[in-house]
Amino acid sequence: MWGGNLSTFLAVAGTPYATPLAGNILFLEDIGETFSKLDRMIQQLLMQPDAGKLRAIVLGDFKNCSDIVRSMQVRPQGRSKKPALAPSRPTVTTIRFMNEVWGSASECFKIPIAYGLPVGHGPGKQSLPLGARYRLSPDGRFELLEWSGLR
Repeated sequence: MWGGNLSTFLAVAGTPYATPLAGNILFLEDIGETFSKLDRMIQQLLMQPDAGKLRAIVLGDFKNCSDIVRSMQVRPQGRSKKPALAPSRPTVTTIRFMNEVWGSASECFKIPIAYGLPVGHGPGKQSLPLGARYRLSPDGRFELLEWSGLR
């Protein structure tokens, strides 16, 4: 398994420092990004030449990531001379974002994608050895199989 922070991971994509995706489980997390930026980064990730050869994707914490809905002016009606502000669209929830964006990636590549691993930024998070061998079972169990740090 390889990965880490999504924006940092993509910053080295296409360079000699890029992590190989083929045959691996990819772990991703991020902090403080809007859903629109995350969506763009996910699409960029999925366009990597070996993304179709991933075995699975495991998602950690996406701390302080949310939808930003801009307001727009609405022409006053009736006697009111003051324009009102209205949201330009409904807010997208985290659950809906994860299901729609990562769900489409799962369907596209025919791989399992699991989220909710308590790894990322913030208190109470677990450490996750990268470069180790893991198994993601169909029922969602995530097991560490082999790691040089285990004795």
